[in-house]
Amino acid sequence: MTKATRALLVALLLGCGDSTGPGEGGPTLSAVTPSAVPSGSSAWTIVLTGRGFVADSRIRLDGVEHATIFTSAQELRALLVTAELADGRTIDVTVVNPDNTVSNALPLLITNPLPVLSSVTPASLLVGDSTRVLVVRGGAFRHNSVVRWNNVDQTTRFVADTELEVDLAGLDVAWGMSVSLSVYNPGPAGGIATVAYLVQNRRPVVSGITPDELPKDAAATTVEVTGENFVPGVQVRLNGSAISTTYYNAHRLTFVVAGANLPTVGALTLSVANPDPAVAPSSDTTFWARPSRTHLIDLLARDLAWDPVRQRLYASVSSTDARYPNAIVAIDPVTGDILDHVNVGFEPHQVAISDDASFLYVTLDGEASVARVDLSSFTRDLVFTLGEGVFGTMYAQDIEVLPGHPHTVAVSRVNLEVSPAHEGVALYDDGVQRPLATPRRVGGNLIEFGTPTILFGYNNEDTGWDIFRMDVTDSGLVLRDDRQGLVEQFYADIRAGSGYVYSTEGNVIDAASGWLAANIGVEGLGVPEFDGSRIYYFRHVIMYVVDARTWTVVGSQPMTQFPPSYYSVTRWGNNGFAFIGPTQVVIFRSDLITAPLPPFPSRPLTSLAPAGTFGPTPP
Repeated sequence: MTKATRALLVALLLGCGDSTGPGEGGPTLSAVTPSAVPSGSSAWTIVLTGRGFVADSRIRLDGVEHATIFTSAQELRALLVTAELADGRTIDVTVVNPDNTVSNALPLLITNPLPVLSSVTPASLLVGDSTRVLVVRGGAFRHNSVVRWNNVDQTTRFVADTELEVDLAGLDVAWGMSVSLSVYNPGPAGGIATVAYLVQNRRPVVSGITPDELPKDAAATTVEVTGENFVPGVQVRLNGSAISTTYYNAHRLTFVVAGANLPTVGALTLSVANPDPAVAPSSDTTFWARPSRTHLIDLLARDLAWDPVRQRLYASVSSTDARYPNAIVAIDPVTGDILDHVNVGFEPHQVAISDDASFLYVTLDGEASVARVDLSSFTRDLVFTLGEGVFGTMYAQDIEVLPGHPHTVAVSRVNLEVSPAHEGVALYDDGVQRPLATPRRVGGNLIEFGTPTILFGYNNEDTGWDIFRMDVTDSGLVLRDDRQGLVEQFYADIRAGSGYVYSTEGNVIDAASGWLAANIGVEGLGVPEFDGSRIYYFRHVIMYVVDARTWTVVGSQPMTQFPPSYYSVTRWGNNGFAFIGPTQVVIFRSDLITAPLPPFPSRPLTSLAPAGTFGPTPP
C-alpha cells in the first residue's frame, strides 16, 4: 500500500463518528459563563467561549444536544429552561462540530439553595401513634430534597418548593425521644436545616393504688400502682417529690416507702410522671398518710374507757404521775394527743362509762368514794361515799353503769382492813344507794352486767371462785344464784358483751342461763367486739382473735414489748385497742378487727363445751 493510500484510509476513518477530544481544527472549550446557575430559576442563558466553533456547532448537556445559538467561532449560547434548572446537579458541557469532533468538557453547576424549615405538622407525635405522616413546611425545597429522621434519610415526597411529606415507621415512634428532624438539599451547594421534634410519652393514667394509705409508723412498705401508659423511667411523685419507682409493664409499677418518710399526716397527692419528653404527669390521686398505728403515752394510768360519741379514750391517772396526778385525761387515740384533763380526787382507779357516753364514773381509792364526770362539760359533777360496812369504811373495788340508766351505777365494795375484803354489791342512783344490797362476801368483787337486768359477779378472792347472778330491781340487787366451777382462777377477770360473760381463763358463760357455753382454750385478758362477732384475748404480747360463732381462734398478732396490765384492755374505734403498760398507755390498731371471718362451718362445733364438762351440770 502506497503512502498516499494509507493517508486516504486514515482520513476516512477519522471522519467516521465523534472524535474523543478536540483535534486539530476541532472545538475547544475554555469557559462556561456563568459557571453556576441557581436551581429553580425560570430560564437562564449560558455563554460558552473557546475556539473552533462553526455555524452548525451544537452544545451538549450531559451528552444530550441542546438548542444552540452560534455567535462566533469563539462563542456559543444556549437558553436553559425552567425544567432544566429545577434541581441541583452538575452538568457536563461539551461542544460537537458537524464533523463529530467533540470539545473538552467543562462543568456547569445547577446549585441548590440552603433549605428553610419553618414548621412540622403534627407539631409532635405520641408514642405508638398510628398516624405517622409528617408534613414539613418551609422554603427552598427541591425535588431531590430529603427529610432526615435522626440523621437517617427517609423516603420523601416533594409537594412544592414549600412543602415535603414523609411516612414514618412504627419503630420511629416506639418510645419517647427528642428527634433531630432535618431537610437536606444535596449539592452542588445546598445544605441542611434542622429542628428538634418530639415523640412524646403519653400521659399516664392511675386507676388503683394498693395500699392507698400508710400510717406514719409503718415499716418500709411496697405500694403497687396500676393504670395505663407507664413507660420505663416512670416515676411516682408524692406531694410533688419523686420517689424511686420500679417499672414492670405499661400497667403496673411499684414504689417502697416507710411511714416515717411521708411528708405529713393527711391527704397527699400522688401522681405518675413518664420521662421527658412527655405530655404531662397523671392527674393527682389521693394517698393517705395516716397517724401512727401505735402510740406510747407516758402516763401512770390505772384504767381506761372508750367514748364512742366523742371518739376519745379516758384514762384514770395515779397520784404519782408527773404531769396529770389524780386526773381523768382525755386522749385522741388516732393522734396520741392528750386533749384535756380534769382532777377528780385522790387516787382515781376503776372507770365505767354509761352506754350513752353522758357520764364517766371513777373509783377514788384514796378517798373511799366514787366520783362522776359529766362528759358534756368534762367536769366533775358528783362525789359520793359508800358508807360503813361490818368492819369499817367501805371502798369501791369495781363499778359498772346500769345499761340504759346513765345515773345508776353498781359498785362492788370492799373493806381494806380484813380478808376476804368483799362487802357486797349495791346500786347507787346519783350517789344514793338503793335499799337492797348483797351481804358481805356475796355478789363478787368483780362485776359485769350480762344483760340490762342481770348483774354478774365473780369472786376471785378465795377458792370458792363463785359466779353470782343478781337481778336488778327498783329496790336494788337480789341474788338469783351462786354457781361454782364455771371459773376457777385467782386474780381472774370477767368481761361481758352480746349475751355472754368471758373470763380470763377462757371460759364463756351464757348470760341468760348462767351456764357454761364454751371453753375457748386461750387464756388472757378478754375484750369482746362491739357487735359480739369476735373476742380478743391478750396473753403476754400476743393477741388472739376468736370467732364468736364457733369459739375457735381464727387469727393472732404480736403487739409490743410491753405486756398489758390486768383489767386494762379496751377496744376503740373501727380497729383500735388500748391497754396499760407498766409506765405507759399503749394504743394501737389491728387489721384483724376488720378481717373477714371464715365461712361458718356446717360440721358440729367441737369447741363448744359439752354439758357438765366445765362446772356444774345444767339442769
